[in-house]
Amino acid sequence: MKEDFSNLSSRLRFTLKTLDISQTELAKRINVKPQVVQYLCSSQSHKSKFTCEIAEALNIDFAWLATGKGTLPNKLELSKNNHCIPLLTFEQIRAYKIYGKNEDTLEISNWVSIEERSNSNLFAVEINDRAMAPRFDLNTIIIVEPASKDIIKQNTFILVYLAEEDFIIFRQLIEVDNIKLLAAINKNLHKDILLKNEDVVLGICKEARWIL
Repeated sequence: MKEDFSNLSSRLRFTLKTLDISQTELAKRINVKPQVVQYLCSSQSHKSKFTCEIAEALNIDFAWLATGKGTLPNKLELSKNNHCIPLLTFEQIRAYKIYGKNEDTLEISNWVSIEERSNSNLFAVEINDRAMAPRFDLNTIIIVEPASKDIIKQNTFILVYLAEEDFIIFRQLIEVDNIKLLAAINKNLHKDILLKNEDVVLGICKEARWIL
């Protein structure tokens, strides 16, 4: 279905959805009440005295936001400008991080906003099991920072590709008698797993976002 960019409201809604930025967050950035942004998004407005401030706050083309003519916001460029990182599926991580599929073909449906620009290789993933519950329950989103297996400290929460099983898991790294293990918090359902030389550490958990 083709996007409707016939008015300012529709263009603003598209941009906020693309960036995964809430109306409340935008209101803070341009120093107005949330009701102002809510009205702009829902009223089918064609113009606003805040258009310039909004374009600057979101790092998008003012001409496009104001008139629909100009540079259409690009998801990848917007993510770089507005501190967003891709929310990847486990299948995507395996395809691009392990099998070496060309990242230019990566189709990202969702983005996660972060407070500040940092490591450009950060990515997010949604937990799909309860091995780390209750601390990291099902559907918790974790922000992953790529890191080498050699520099990861004990008790760090890490995302790991198990080569033999061709499977990705999220566990806590522990060491017992100089043996590195991948430990689950929910030990009633999941046993500790030996971290083998051929396994690939994809990164460490930099941040977690719990769905209430």
